[in-house]
Amino acid sequence: MMKERQDQSVSNHGTAIQSGRNTILIQGMTSENMRAIIESVTAQMKIFSEEARSTVDIRLKDFEDRLVAKFAKNPESRATAFSEPDFQYLVGRASISYARSGDDELGDALIDLISERSKHEKRTRLSLSLNEAIEKAPLLTENEFAELSMVYLIRYTKFLGINNKDRLADAINKHVIPLLDNVSREQSSYSYLESQSCAIQSIASVDLTRILHQLYGGLLSKGFVKSDIESLLPSELRDSLSDLIRPCLNNRQNLQFNALDNDVFRAECARLKIQLTEDVLATCWSFFEKSFLSKDEILTMLSPTIPRLGELFAFWDNSPIKSLTLTSVGLAIAHANAVRAVGFVADLAIWIR
Repeated sequence: MMKERQDQSVSNHGTAIQSGRNTILIQGMTSENMRAIIESVTAQMKIFSEEARSTVDIRLKDFEDRLVAKFAKNPESRATAFSEPDFQYLVGRASISYARSGDDELGDALIDLISERSKHEKRTRLSLSLNEAIEKAPLLTENEFAELSMVYLIRYTKFLGINNKDRLADAINKHVIPLLDNVSREQSSYSYLESQSCAIQSIASVDLTRILHQLYGGLLSKGFVKSDIESLLPSELRDSLSDLIRPCLNNRQNLQFNALDNDVFRAECARLKIQLTEDVLATCWSFFEKSFLSKDEILTMLSPTIPRLGELFAFWDNSPIKSLTLTSVGLAIAHANAVRAVGFVADLAIWIR
C-alpha cells in the first residue's frame, strides 16, 4: 500500500499545518514536541480507578489537541514557551484542572490564558498575573466568570469606533448582554471572588448611568443652546470653541461638543490649539455633563435597539456587582472569558502593565 507523502518545508520562523498528528512546525517547535511536553507534565497525575482513568485520558487528549490547535491558529502565541520550566508547570496544572472537571468553557478559558501567557518571556506583573489566573480560573463557576467579564467590559473597557448610538447599542448587545444569563445576584458569589483574590468589594458603588456618561457622554446629550455656552466664556474666547461645536445628535435644534468624552474634548482642544485654562476646560465639560440623558431617558432612547437594557440596569443596581473592583488576576480571567464568551478582542497589556 502506498502512503501519501506529507512533506513540507518552512522558514525558520514559519508555520506549517497538516491534519492529524503530522503538523510539522508551529513557530519554531514541532507539534509532536509540544504534545510530548504536555503529556510529560501530566504524567504524574494521581492514579485513578480504571473507569476514571479512561475519562481522564480522554480529557487530557482533548485538551492537548485544542491547545496545539490554538497555537497553530494564533501566530502571536509563542510555541517556544513550551521549553520553559515555568510555562511547562502552568500547562500541566491547567491540563490537570481540565481533566478533573471536563468543563469545556473552563478548558477554553485556560487555553486562552495559556496562549496569552506564552507571549511574555520576562517575569513581569502581566506574566505573573497570568500565572495566578491559570491557577485560580479552575476554582470559579460560570457565575464568577460572567461577573468578572461584565465588570471588565463595563467599567474597564471603552469600545472603539463608537461614534453613534447604534454602534453603542451593537457593542452592548454583542459584548455585555450575553453575560446576563450567567451572572448571580447572590452576595456569596462576590464574596467568593474576593476570597480568591480576583476582586475587591468596595464600600462605594459605581452607578451604571455615570459610567455611560463618562465613557460615551457625547452620544447621550440633549444638547445646549449657543448663548448658554457663551455665557461661561470671557468675550474674547467665545469664538474659540466654534470648531468643537456641532448640532446635537439627539436634538438637532440644540448644539453639543463634538467629543465622545472629557479626554477627547481636552485632546481636541489641544490639537486645535484652543487656548483655555484648566478651570475653563473643567467648567465647559461640567456644563456639557448637565445636558446628559438621565437613566430613564437612556432607557427610552436605547431600549428599542437593546431590548435587555432594562434588565442590565436592574441587575447592576440591585446586585453587589456595582461595588466590585477587579484585581490584576481578575482582569486576566475576565479578559480570557470575554474572548471566549463574547468574542472580545484586545491586548491584555492595555490593562496590566
